[in-house]
Amino acid sequence: RRAGGMSWALMKHPEGLQVDIFVTHSWKEGFYEFHRKVSRSWPRGMKRMWCCFMANPQSWKRDDLKQLLGSAPDLSDSPFMQALSSPSLRRFLIVPNQTESLYRRLWCVAELNKAMELEHLRGRRLIRVARDARPPRHASRAVETCSIAAMVNEATCTDEADERRIREYLSWSKQKVEDFIQKLAERQSSKHRRHARERRKSSRSKISAGRVPSRRNSHGAVEAAEKEDFVISNTGTTSHSYSVTSDGYGSGL
Repeated sequence: RRAGGMSWALMKHPEGLQVDIFVTHSWKEGFYEFHRKVSRSWPRGMKRMWCCFMANPQSWKRDDLKQLLGSAPDLSDSPFMQALSSPSLRRFLIVPNQTESLYRRLWCVAELNKAMELEHLRGRRLIRVARDARPPRHASRAVETCSIAAMVNEATCTDEADERRIREYLSWSKQKVEDFIQKLAERQSSKHRRHARERRKSSRSKISAGRVPSRRNSHGAVEAAEKEDFVISNTGTTSHSYSVTSDGYGSGL
């Protein structure tokens, strides 16, 4: 407020910066979870990140912020698409959370669609899913089971006009986006199963050597390691049904 209502990024860098990394998130993660996953996944040689909660002026009134988000049917006048269109962009980083899928937020679907277009145009991979440095503190549990198509259909944003505009923007590519989300989920599932096998193997080795695997909880006390499973399972149906577990490793795509 003392800085005139500008964003944190603009206050720190009034001259602006080129974008290396675009971070997409859904506001459902805590700051510590966000920081942990982004710092764990930060690419070497890249220095500048664009993320909406730091780049957009969050203190603005709703009508003023709505004007900033633009009105073009292709979303090209929105800060999100302008940042994604930066020639310097080298990474599109997806930051999942342990609460719900990013793709219940319609702007996240639109951002992914734009990143897919960029990958195709540039002929190289831009899209990555953030990793987490911390194993889950509790046994994993299914938190969401649905059709990806239904999830995207039910995705929302806070402004009805923006929702109509985004759906029009996605109208020609919705199926491609849904298929890509499915591929991301399957890729994450494979990684999580491999990590789970490695940890179980490590735990068995420690037990056979007479050491009980343990870790400290949030209060500093040592607790026995829990069994952890990682599940994002494709049922093989045409609607791409899948389940997402809150495992702390970013499976909640």
